Amino acid sequence: MMKKVSFIITLAVMLWTGLVTAASAEDIDWNKRLTSGTNIAYWIDSGCEYTVSIPNAVNKLMNPSGMTNPLIISKTTVKSSSKMDFYQNYVNNGIYASTSVFRKNSSGVYYQMPVSEKDTYDWVYGEIKINDYKMGQLTSTPREKVIIHEMLHVYGLKDLYLYENRSSIMYGYSDGTATTLTSDANNVLKAKY
Repeated sequence: MMKKVSFIITLAVMLWTGLVTAASAEDIDWNKRLTSGTNIAYWIDSGCEYTVSIPNAVNKLMNPSGMTNPLIISKTTVKSSSKMDFYQNYVNNGIYASTSVFRKNSSGVYYQMPVSEKDTYDWVYGEIKINDYKMGQLTSTPREKVIIHEMLHVYGLKDLYLYENRSSIMYGYSDGTATTLTSDANNVLKAKY
């Protein structure tokens, strides 16, 4: 009888621990992705001053230290050839940068996708707006970190908000410890693309 009770208690603890772990785990990516995302071009608006940080971040995303992924991202001066556009704005808020993704509706018109559609539909391009109000205060490595993070949103990765994820490049708060592409995000890129 004692063995049976002990087994039931052990099983209950294992189930409870598993449920707690499952409930606290964060999903790092949307179900859908950037179409033709493996080999794309990016474009930088003429009003954007981050013409050094963006290519450096692109290189770090394509060639992560100690890892590989299938991404090929090249710069273009032809906006219509781009799948990822960079703009600069100046907004007095706490946001370093923001990303929007776009797809065509049934009439063939491009529209900005709401978050609710990212598990249902693929998208065709993304726009990253760099907020000079915040980014202008950063040195090169933190700037590149923010840009990599935003590019990963274009590729279909989500922000992570649990404190236990602060070492991921997708951690959504400024106290994260990652400065470049992390293995969790790179694994998503390899699985998606």
